[in-house]
Amino acid sequence: MAFDHAHLAAMVHADGQTWWQYKTTDTKNAVDAAGYFNNAATMLAENDLIYVITSNGNGWSFVNDNDGTAVDVANVTGVGTADSR
Repeated sequence: MAFDHAHLAAMVHADGQTWWQYKTTDTKNAVDAAGYFNNAATMLAENDLIYVITSNGNGWSFVNDNDGTAVDVANVTGVGTADSR
């Protein structure tokens, strides 16, 4: 599956940074792939955070680089997924 604008939502915007949520049936590896978010180049800015919900886990990513057409994001990293109590 490819990137779908309908599943990218801005959650918070402050001081020039936006926190996004993106939900997909794709895997984390697919979302991490170069160019996955290129169709959102006009929306995403460098250092924006993206909470990604995928078919094989959830986590945070951020926009490493956006030259206006090509978007590079960091690998999706799970945070606080363990619950031992």
